[in-house]
Amino acid sequence: MADDVTTDVTTMSLDDEMPWRPGFPDDVESFYDDIGWSFTAETDDLDLCVGNFIYNFMGGPAHPKSQFLCDGWVHNNLIIVSEKSRRGQPMTDNNFHRTGMNPADFYGYDELKVTRTDSSVTWELGDIVFTCTPPTWHLGGSAGGVEFDVHLRQLPEPVVWSYGTREVAPSQGIGGGYCYVTGEGTIKTGGRTLELRNIAGVHERLVFTSGLDLIGQAGIDTDPPGFGQGIAVHVLEGDVSVWGLGSVNELMFFVTVEGNHLTYLPHLDGSTITYNPMDMWHDRRSGLYMPSRWQVVCESADGRLDLELSGTARGYYPWDLKRGHQLMYWFLCMANGSFTYPDGRVVPIENRRAQHEIVRNILIHEETLDGPVRAAKS
Repeated sequence: MADDVTTDVTTMSLDDEMPWRPGFPDDVESFYDDIGWSFTAETDDLDLCVGNFIYNFMGGPAHPKSQFLCDGWVHNNLIIVSEKSRRGQPMTDNNFHRTGMNPADFYGYDELKVTRTDSSVTWELGDIVFTCTPPTWHLGGSAGGVEFDVHLRQLPEPVVWSYGTREVAPSQGIGGGYCYVTGEGTIKTGGRTLELRNIAGVHERLVFTSGLDLIGQAGIDTDPPGFGQGIAVHVLEGDVSVWGLGSVNELMFFVTVEGNHLTYLPHLDGSTITYNPMDMWHDRRSGLYMPSRWQVVCESADGRLDLELSGTARGYYPWDLKRGHQLMYWFLCMANGSFTYPDGRVVPIENRRAQHEIVRNILIHEETLDGPVRAAKS
C-alpha cells in the first residue's frame, strides 16, 4: 500500500459504493445515480482533465414524470489535454475525447453487473470496470476506443457528504459526496499511451430524484447573461484544496487549507462568495460564447480565499432531457491566488491544475411568445 493511502480517516463504505436506488421508494419515477471520478493529471508534456462516470437515468416513456429523456445506464468518458507549454495562454479550439452520453449509447438496466465481496464492489458496464476497495479504487477496461489502467487512493482527508449520506438521501430526495484522491496509471488512446502521474481528483457518489429539476429552474440572471445554470470548481493539489458547486446564485465552497476544513455556505453561515466570469471567448465548435477566466472570493471569519482560474482547453458532453438540452462544459484551467488567515498569514496558490465545469442550458424544447416552458406538464 502506498505511503499516502489513508488509514485513519473516514472513507466510503462498501454500502456507499453500491447502487443507491434500492433505498428509495418504489414509486419514485425520476432517479439519477452516479459513481466515478474527475481528476487532473500530467505527463511529461501534457496537462489532462478526466471525467469518468457511470450514470443511471430513470426516464423515458415508462416514467412520464421524470425529467430524463432516456432510461438506463450510461458510461461517460471525457478527456481533455493541453500542452504544458500552453499554461497561461489564451483558450484555443482544442480537440478532446468524449463518448458514451449519446442516447444510442445507453445500456439497459440489466446490462450493469455489480459484484460485492467482503472487501470490494465492482461495477461492470460494457467493457469498463470500476473496482471499489475504499480507500483505493481502480479504473480499468475500455470504452470508446480508450483503454484505462488507473489506480487511485484516498488522500488523508475524510469523505465530505456535501449533499447528504446514503441513509438520508431517500427522505430528502438527494444525497452524495466525495473524497480526495491521488494516483497514477495509463490511458491508451489514438495509438499512444499517456503515462499519468500527480493525479489530483475526487471520487464521487451523487444521487437525486426529480426534486433537482435541471430545466425547471427559473432563468438565472447572470453577467454575461445566460452563461450557465450551475458550476463546479475543483482545485485539488497543493496546500489549498477547493471544491465549489451549486447554482450561480446559491454557491457552496468547501476549502481545505493545510489540513483545516472550512466551509463557505452563504445561505446558512453568513459567509460570502463572489464569482466573477471574465474574458469572453467564442467557441467556434459549439457556437457558444463562454467565459475563459474567473475570479472567486470566499470570505468568512475563518479566512479569505482569493482564486483566479484561467482556462487553457475545454471539452463538453450533453444531457438530453425531456424539456430541453444541457451541455456540461468543462475547462482545464490553471489556478492562482491565495488563502489569507485572520491573523494575516498567507498560503499561496501558484500554478495549480484545476477543473471548472459550467452547466449550460442550451435549448428549451417548448418556446412560446410568453417565453420558454420550463415546468413539467402534470
